[in-house]
Amino acid sequence: MVAFMLLRAILSLIPGCKNIWQNSTPEAEAGAEKSRQVGQIRITQNVVETEASLLEIVEELKAKLHFERLKNNMLWGQERERRISQENTDRIQRRLICVLKRRELQWQESMREAREKLAAFETPSLDMSPTPLTSAENITTRTGDQNRIFMPTVLLNRCEPRIRLSHCHDPLFNHPEHVVVDGENVILSGGKANKDNNILSLVNHYQMKKQYPLVVLMHFRVNKRNNKDGKWGIAEKLSSSLNGNWQVIPVPINADDDMYAINLAKNIDAIIVSNDKFRKQISEQETPEKQEELAKFVKEKRVRYTFKKGKYYPY
Repeated sequence: MVAFMLLRAILSLIPGCKNIWQNSTPEAEAGAEKSRQVGQIRITQNVVETEASLLEIVEELKAKLHFERLKNNMLWGQERERRISQENTDRIQRRLICVLKRRELQWQESMREAREKLAAFETPSLDMSPTPLTSAENITTRTGDQNRIFMPTVLLNRCEPRIRLSHCHDPLFNHPEHVVVDGENVILSGGKANKDNNILSLVNHYQMKKQYPLVVLMHFRVNKRNNKDGKWGIAEKLSSSLNGNWQVIPVPINADDDMYAINLAKNIDAIIVSNDKFRKQISEQETPEKQEELAKFVKEKRVRYTFKKGKYYPY
């Protein structure tokens, strides 16, 4: 034991031998093992922390990438919608231009035909100027004394009758009391069985009051009917039953009979007999001022009526 202690003291004097001696002891080995375990634990902790940081960075990058994709998709969708909207707008504009051009051509063609018809109507060589009428006795006979037709003393120009200068002394326009009768309204108001009698009663009423009734009728009611017996329209019954100052005025083909009657009444400053409120004609005016003007004229000049037992009663 003394020798061992002496040897240890000698070896402790030598630096290298002292480390060898210390490391070779069990306590030194235990301390070294403990240090090694602590180092491994720290290394493991560092690795785990590094992996967690890397995972966070990866998730953040994934989120940014997803956001960029959504943003790109949204921008692409907006661009696609804008492009589709622009294409639709261009397509609609092209269609509207085609429709407007087609309607303009149709309008020009209609105006050309109307001017040709008007020129043909006013040509003196055709001898188509109407004869002034003061009674049913002046009416031109076409197929005998019982079948007579009436020529108007106004220029039939669609829905706008215009007074001829050659008729400035015609009794039709110089009569102090004119009454424009919406014949179609009167005919349709009394039923099919009484349509002729209603017109007769109405015309007689105004003749007794020394007024000049102007009955506006569709052309097919005045012209000869296409039937086997070859009769004329309602004009035949009027001509055979009435005398005095009165006249039937046929409306041009494809013209609005209501607007034609209104314009005729305005031209000669006459009242208009009708139960029609003319709402359609008022609403079709071009400007609000014209609508208001026509509504005022109808309100002031329109005379309503009813029939009781075949007798005409205005109100």
